[in-house]
Amino acid sequence: MALDLSPFGWDRLSLRYDLRDLAQSLPTWSHLKVLEDEPTTSLRFPNGAFTGPDVSGSFMPAYTKGTVINTKGGYSTIYKVRRTIYACKILGEHRIEVKPTASSQDIAMKEHYLNITREEDASSPTTKHTAYEEEISAILYEAVIHVLVYKCLERSGVARYTPRMYEIVANGVPPHDAPTQISSILFCMELLHGSTMEDYLKRVLNKSAKKRNEAILTDFLIQIAYVLHLLQTDLRFHHRDLKLNNVYHRESSAVRDPLVLPNGVTWVPTLDLVLLDYGFSCIACGSLSRTPRSTLMGAGRWFTLDDDCCKEGRDLAQLIFSIHCNFPLADYVGPEYLAFFTKIMTATDHGRPIQILNGFTVDGYPHTRGQPVVHHNGVYHFLKRNSVEIPLCAPAAFLEGLLGL
Repeated sequence: MALDLSPFGWDRLSLRYDLRDLAQSLPTWSHLKVLEDEPTTSLRFPNGAFTGPDVSGSFMPAYTKGTVINTKGGYSTIYKVRRTIYACKILGEHRIEVKPTASSQDIAMKEHYLNITREEDASSPTTKHTAYEEEISAILYEAVIHVLVYKCLERSGVARYTPRMYEIVANGVPPHDAPTQISSILFCMELLHGSTMEDYLKRVLNKSAKKRNEAILTDFLIQIAYVLHLLQTDLRFHHRDLKLNNVYHRESSAVRDPLVLPNGVTWVPTLDLVLLDYGFSCIACGSLSRTPRSTLMGAGRWFTLDDDCCKEGRDLAQLIFSIHCNFPLADYVGPEYLAFFTKIMTATDHGRPIQILNGFTVDGYPHTRGQPVVHHNGVYHFLKRNSVEIPLCAPAAFLEGLLGL
């Protein structure tokens, strides 16, 4: 079986579900369709037609940009956008006839800006071309991983745990025949209604209601551990940037189906959760390689191919550390839960035990007890080291421990 990537704008590209052809089948800047301004309307059409399972024949999405939903530093901005589908007929080279359909909806459009330095922009044509090509590829790898996550979860009947991706397009200037003419990459995704888990927990956690806090955190962490176990097992996926702001609480009255956990226990979810932002994520080589923990494909440029991708306990450890920095566990849970978290958050570095809950310097060196615990890049630097392991935060082991409380 193959995963057809044409619905996302990458014509004639497909991937085997076992990902054996991943390195040879990745999209590049030349596969991107580029948005063009319509002189008489606010609509923006891409410069080519799409095909996909939801529309019969070729179609052309058009976008009308609305308000800013969120901005993440200087790297990306998320807009609310009106997406309208036009049926289209190819009349000849560079000629397309479009006809509006009844299909129109609000979506989220995440605009990724290219992180090109002044030195790279002023360098030789070859060096500049390479810099743009590598930056675009790093962003497109995030999009590919997002699509793979969605398809993996969809096959398991739990696609709700990540936003649906519609198209991946670009902003640029004509004639669109070089990567240096592309200025940003746009992910067109499902529009979510709700809040980040950081904002949600600020509303619902209370230092005087520790049992209720424990119930909320248990449901939250069981669901995330279930999804991570599924993605690690079926896709060799690792998020590498899991924190409260990268998990969303969807406002929904829909009934959520029970989850069958790895140990056979059935769990009925209460929260409606969505995993976000795959900008640091990776797919591990697995059994395809003599080094199965290594990276087959990684998004962004903060991690390198020399950094282990497959580190089963890292994602949950990052998330629990993020919770602890915002809601110190000693203040919000009882002694039994605190002892559990203290136990599972003990990492090893070359076999030496390190208590993650004590925090780190910005360079990733462990604090001793009593110093302020702050969420910054220090925890990423520490967990990035290939010598560091967090075995009790591996999803299956974590679920066994949490359900045993």
